[in-house]
Amino acid sequence: MTEATSPFGPYRVYPGDLPIESVVSRDWFLVGRHGERREGGTISIQIGRMSPKLILVTRVGEEELGNASCTLHLQTFLYADPALPASEMDQIALIMTLRLLPQLDRQPACIVSEETGPGLYRPRHYDREGRRLVGQDENGMPFRIVPRAPFPAAATATQP
Repeated sequence: MTEATSPFGPYRVYPGDLPIESVVSRDWFLVGRHGERREGGTISIQIGRMSPKLILVTRVGEEELGNASCTLHLQTFLYADPALPASEMDQIALIMTLRLLPQLDRQPACIVSEETGPGLYRPRHYDREGRRLVGQDENGMPFRIVPRAPFPAAATATQP
């Protein structure tokens, strides 16, 4: 799997079409979803906290185009961690995430991973025609390839 560090803890990508229930805590509750389950491409599960309380889980179908991995389809689930009180930051994260998801459907991106140091990679974003999406690179978190591990149920970072 790959792991990056976001302001609210780890962001992990699990290769394979894992059942969503196998990567989320039993204590979390579903607060939103977007997209339908579709087949095709190589499937991975991406999971990370969008805020202290909100966790985004995405089932991603991708295809390889040259040395790029390009999104075919997304199915997303938003969970809330009941162990944490809701804050204004969580509300903002929820609104922004719900607004961004339809845009991701309309503008699928391709990613090329660039090694930036020993064992450290950074995603570089392109559209399907090969044009750089530099604005998206600014949000790309450096990541490492690490052994598979469960996603932590508790928040591992505090609210900034």
